[in-house]
Amino acid sequence: MAVPPALLSLLEKAFVFLIPLVLTYVKDHPEIWTTVQDALKKVVVRPTAGPKELAKTIAGLREQVAYLRDSADDESETRRAAAWSQRLDRLDRVAALLGDGASRNEVQTLRKQVLAIRTEILEAFVIEQAEDAEARRRLD
Repeated sequence: MAVPPALLSLLEKAFVFLIPLVLTYVKDHPEIWTTVQDALKKVVVRPTAGPKELAKTIAGLREQVAYLRDSADDESETRRAAAWSQRLDRLDRVAALLGDGASRNEVQTLRKQVLAIRTEILEAFVIEQAEDAEARRRLD
């Protein structure tokens, strides 16, 4: 199955780093594309995003971490999800403290940290979605 144009457009605009991974898994598991697309939409970060917008991205990432925690296959996946949750807590506190009065450098630092953890979480999320889809296929 071809990747839906809406998902490809979203990937090209905001998630270039994920294109190879998503194309690989969506090709083999087309049933996950809507879930992946919806998750990506929640964590788009504009280059000019301030602390309030970054807090919304953090909230979207929390949803994905909750999914990863709930569908963890082993202890290492559970620990990784817990570590991401703690990092998101810290980033959320920083975003709240910075508020609208943050300097450009403070916002850039926060944005870089959010983008870094977003990359880690999204990669794990796409892979876990595909693994879960494969497990569902085996049950059917």
